[in-house]
Formats: sequence, C-alpha cells, structure tokens
Amino acid sequence: MSYAACVKNIYPLANINALTPAQKVEELYRYANGYKEGLCLWYWRGITRKRRAAFSLLIIVFILVILATFIQTVVVNYYQGDAEKQFFFSQLAFGLFALSIVFLLIDKVFGWTSGWVRYIKTVHDIEMSHSDFTSKWISNNCLNEHDFNTCCKNALQLVKEFIQSVDDFQKRETDEWSMQFGDSLNQLGAMLKANQKESSKSTPVQNGNNQQEKLDGMLLSGAVNICVTNSSSTKLIKVSIKKGINTINEKDFIAGCWGVIDISPGIYLLEVFDGLNLLVSQAIKITSGEVLRVDFSI
Repeated sequence: MSYAACVKNIYPLANINALTPAQKVEELYRYANGYKEGLCLWYWRGITRKRRAAFSLLIIVFILVILATFIQTVVVNYYQGDAEKQFFFSQLAFGLFALSIVFLLIDKVFGWTSGWVRYIKTVHDIEMSHSDFTSKWISNNCLNEHDFNTCCKNALQLVKEFIQSVDDFQKRETDEWSMQFGDSLNQLGAMLKANQKESSKSTPVQNGNNQQEKLDGMLLSGAVNICVTNSSSTKLIKVSIKKGINTINEKDFIAGCWGVIDISPGIYLLEVFDGLNLLVSQAIKITSGEVLRVDFSI
C-alpha cells in the first residue's frame, strides 16, 4: 500500500452523505488538513534521517582525505631512503583516497545528501499549495455563506485539486530520485568496467606502480551523464561522443541514462542517430572534476 493510501486510512472521511451541508464542508476541511499534516510529518522525519546520514558520511570522507593527504605529503617524504616503506604508505594513501570516493558514490546512490534537499523542496511546495488551498477555501465560504450546497460542491473540488497537486509533487520527487539512482548505477558500472579493462592489460606490478597515476587522472578528468526520453518505447537510437572526427564513445539504447567517465576536458560533439538519420547534434563542454548532465527528448 502506498504512503498516500495509508494517510487516507489514517484520516478517513466520515459517512459524508449522512451529514448536513455545513458538516460536509467542515469534514472536507478536516480531511484535507489531516492529509497534509500526515505527509509533511513523514517528510520531516525523512529529512532528519537523511541529513544525519549525509553529515556523518561527509565527516568520514573529510577524515579520510585529510589522513591520506597527510600520509602522502608527510609520511612518504619522511621515509626518503626506504623505498619499501614509501611504496607501502603511498599505497595506503591511495587506498584512503579511493575509499573516500567510494563513500561519496554510496551517498549519491542512496541519495542522502540530495535526498533531504529534495524532501525540503517537496514539503515547501506542499505548504505553499496548502496555503493557496486555504485562501480559496476562505473565499468560497465567504462568497457562498448562505448557499451551503454550492459551498459544499466547491469545497469538494478544492480538496480534489489540493490532493492532486500534492500527488504531483510526490511524483516529481520520486522521478528525480529514480533518475539520480540510475545515473549513479551507470557511473558505477562504467567505472568498474574501465578498471577491469585496465587491469586486464597490465601486470600486477604495473598496476601497483600506476594506481596513483590513475587516481590523478580521474580527479583531473570529467564525466557526462546523457539522459534520453524516448517518445517511442521500441525505437532504437545510437548516441555517440566525438572529438573532431574521432568517435570517443558510443552506445545503442532505447531510453534511459548513460554515464561516461574519465573524459579529458574540452569541447566534444554529441550526436544522436535513428538509423542513418541524425536527430541531435550538440556541442558539449567537459570540465575537469565535474559531471555534465545532458537531457533531451526524441
């Protein structure tokens, strides 16, 4: 059962047909207020929970980054004449940096930092919608003070519009979360595939010597998330990223999101094909250390 359905069970309408018009108006207002209060209470609990989780995770990330930086700049230099210890502490610093990146990716997948911000936005929109509903309700009562039947009909319509607006806010918040979740999984999958591909080309000794270089490259490069809304549920399209005449990466899919990481900063050409037909041709700019998001509909 959805949360909205649970709220409707918590704040049920009385046997409204047995009530007088004045009582019907009062019952409808009680129901709308209860619906709003129940949803806002649930969201505020979620805000508190997600904010605490995000704060704790960011503290851990800061500690890992500070510790790794200290090891890399102080401890490694302290053992200038001991290559074995230098290698060990360099690997330890790299591991701490990598762990901090993993924690940030976990935060993005579960939506703790962005989640409580989305929740606050949703609660604010619900509160604004309720304020508009209340002002219209007062106006309806004043204009139809002596015509309870008309007042009751208008009140019912106002409640329906208010609940529909709240449902739209919830749908928007859920869509934003699912989009971010899909983006994060695509980035994770692309990162794992790239790492597996590099590992298969290198020996264990080479991997150990090049790990710091890989990390530096990841920090200096950029990434792009391409999200496609396809009006046709069956039409297959091809998305490609080009640098000059060279194709950097390409993918065939119907709809959804595609994450490409470890792209050198610069200007690229994004093209979308339906068979041989060019649907979209757009220049994109990849910036160091940032993730560019591109959305388009076909």
